[in-house]
Amino acid sequence: MKNIKITVVDTPLNQELVDQYGLPGTTACPKHKVGDVFIAVGGEKPDGFCDEAWNSVTRYSIALSAGATHFWDDWVKADKTALATCADAFRPVAFLMETMD
Repeated sequence: MKNIKITVVDTPLNQELVDQYGLPGTTACPKHKVGDVFIAVGGEKPDGFCDEAWNSVTRYSIALSAGATHFWDDWVKADKTALATCADAFRPVAFLMETMD
């Protein structure tokens, strides 16, 4: 199994949805910041990685660590790479996932 480098590339806040459905004071993700880097060893969740975010991106980590090189023809430019987000509709953190050779 290959190790996977996971980099936080965006931490938006969907203020329109927060205003309509969320609690007052909801902010962008309090757990991850742009530039945070994690290493998933053998498809395992890295220390300090949000459990809910891991539930959303784990399938890509496992696939990449097992040797997947390309997911779809119209998705990510580079092979051995995935871009995935956590499932939080208010603050969906985006993660760049790259196979480490």
